[in-house]
Amino acid sequence: MKRKVGVGVVGCGHVSLQYLEGFQAMSSLEVVGCFDVDRTQAETRAAEFDIPRIYRHLEELLADPAVEIVLNITPPLVHFEVSETALEAGKHVFSEKPLAPTREQGQHLLHLAAANQVRLACAPDTFLGSGLQTSRKLLDDGWIGTPVGASAFFLSNGVEHFHPSPAFFYGPAGGPVLDVGPYYLTALINLLGPVARVAAISRISFPERMITSPDQYGSRIKVETPTYVSSVLEFESGIISPLLATFDVQATRLPFIEVYGTEGSLSTTDPDLWSGSPGIRRYGEEEKAMLDLERNVQWTAFRSSRPLAGRRGVGVHDLAQAIIDGRPHRVAAEVAYHVLDIALSVAEAAEAGVHVEVASTCTRPAPLQTGVVPCQAP
Repeated sequence: MKRKVGVGVVGCGHVSLQYLEGFQAMSSLEVVGCFDVDRTQAETRAAEFDIPRIYRHLEELLADPAVEIVLNITPPLVHFEVSETALEAGKHVFSEKPLAPTREQGQHLLHLAAANQVRLACAPDTFLGSGLQTSRKLLDDGWIGTPVGASAFFLSNGVEHFHPSPAFFYGPAGGPVLDVGPYYLTALINLLGPVARVAAISRISFPERMITSPDQYGSRIKVETPTYVSSVLEFESGIISPLLATFDVQATRLPFIEVYGTEGSLSTTDPDLWSGSPGIRRYGEEEKAMLDLERNVQWTAFRSSRPLAGRRGVGVHDLAQAIIDGRPHRVAAEVAYHVLDIALSVAEAAEAGVHVEVASTCTRPAPLQTGVVPCQAP
């Protein structure tokens, strides 16, 4: 019988529903219990997903030998405290992003995991989905030649229209670069490797925002962090990419991420999603003029030749499978720390008006084994 890795869930709010739904299709995981400071939320999730145990406090969860992985999906400002306590207790940890609010706290978690010989992993895990793994395969196999540049765009009108408790998105550990930025930065690292330095400019477009989601409708949020951030990333390879991240835009026609090569261009899928079909536009022998690069030219869509997981929790599954197989896990904390370092460097560059060197680095995560086949464009 295949071994299952026991998971203890810390935080039973909005996002836990998506994780627990995803876990139902993942054979390597067994949710053995859950904890939330609001016991009602824990009781709700336990009833919905037949979770056998509700812990009275975090220490009780950490004392349970059945819990091998602590899934830390608490609010961002609590991530560090929960992960630190779990690592000190000798548990493997998968944390929601960001890894921690500061570099010092992120480094402390990395050192603590190493000292206690346990694994530390961190979201996002969308780069393990079929869309971005197909993009990685196309890039690695040379479909666009040698990459020379890239671009990335996250534009939205914020989270207060759908999230039940959106205030923290506009607080000190929030904003588009720290919230959704990790999806884009992780995807870019997966494709192009680590970032060496950044430049940026930013602003708060709207000092106050009104919540229109049902739970807190009409309440107002004071915005304390920039919500329109235009940055430029210089990768260690020399590739340069703009990254525009904002909560202030009502509509856009911009792509998610594009990579430009010596023989063509790659347009990836949404880094916030697991699925989708990336597109390739290759420069042919008959195309000699700039007019041939018009936006209405034909792109070829591709998909993975084998099924890949397409739901939240695949990173926890990867961590569990790595524990079973004795291999490195792909959702590495070193990548998450580099993402945090980049995001904080972008904020510092915007505030000071200078280039900021990114002190950390990381290794591109190992790709999943897959092939690519052309398909009709979505």
